[in-house]
Amino acid sequence: MKKGLFTIAALLLVMSLARASAALTTTSTVGDKDGFGIGSQADQPFNFGALSPLQPGEVTDGWTFLSVLPLTWTHTYDVSGISVLSNATLELFAGGQGSFGDSELFLDGQFVGTLSDGDVNGQNIARRDLFDLTPFAASLLDGSATFTVYNRGSDGSFANDNWVLDFSELTLRNDSPAPVPEPSTVVLLGIGLLGAALRLRRKIPGATVRG
Repeated sequence: MKKGLFTIAALLLVMSLARASAALTTTSTVGDKDGFGIGSQADQPFNFGALSPLQPGEVTDGWTFLSVLPLTWTHTYDVSGISVLSNATLELFAGGQGSFGDSELFLDGQFVGTLSDGDVNGQNIARRDLFDLTPFAASLLDGSATFTVYNRGSDGSFANDNWVLDFSELTLRNDSPAPVPEPSTVVLLGIGLLGAALRLRRKIPGATVRG
């Protein structure tokens, strides 16, 4: 009988720890992952002429031009239950950027990295980039993140370089395991659960507690 009760106590403890250490993931996507609306594939040329200019309020699936550069968009998301981030990434699918030099990505004004060249030998190429935002984790816990891409002009300054964004996907993750209780804590919990089970056993009419 005692062996069975100890087993139950151990199982309850394991279940409690498993719930406490479950990973929390939040994902926010701007755009619809349709290859600029024309089915473009990563690292393949695409027909820039098949796209229309971005309209007011739009961010994806249309080519940018001087009046909407630099291109800026904001992710909003729920961070309930996440106090510390163990990992954060941003995936971008874009094309046509880089005619005169690297296009640069910023998060809330902080430099993150450069986009892959999407203009090769005069061809517009679709590119998929993954950026590690873990170093910026603290600034992502307010539920909002604003990204900006600056494109270089022919003189090297940030200026006009028509390009297109298909989607931006932000993923935040907290998968740090919960603190493991000290052995003494586990023993005390087990004894407490066992005692409760024994008391319950004695209260059942006709029940017999065997050593």
